[in-house]
Amino acid sequence: MNRPKIPKAAFAPESRKRPRMAPLPVGAAPNGHPTWRLHRLDFDGPWCSKAMTQTDLLRVVDRLRHLEKMNWREILGRDHHEIPVESLCREAQERLRTIGLDDIDSVLSIRVTGRERILGYRLDGVVLLLWWDPDHQACPATLRGT
Repeated sequence: MNRPKIPKAAFAPESRKRPRMAPLPVGAAPNGHPTWRLHRLDFDGPWCSKAMTQTDLLRVVDRLRHLEKMNWREILGRDHHEIPVESLCREAQERLRTIGLDDIDSVLSIRVTGRERILGYRLDGVVLLLWWDPDHQACPATLRGT
């Protein structure tokens, strides 16, 4: 049985199929430099960015500008690291659910000073900044060797 040929211009792909691009895996571009996005900053909740003083903001901007000169291989380590969402305090996990980010696996903790942290998450090589954590409470550190 011969089927009539369908001209290519008349071909329409199935509507349920969508082209996909896999996101870059964490650390996929170790020599790449970070970029920052601010549109996910959380302006409510316990780690609200509105709580920052002008001095805090200047310190954070200075740290981020410094990190932009480095690549991911140089940045990720003891002071700046990925934290699995399960390791965050319960309040931070609940806040992620509240702001619709319960589908992320980890957050990036960026050390500003001894206790101060900026938290965000990486998506396709970009860090979307979320929280200002001046007292290191979203993921309290455990002392090594105790």
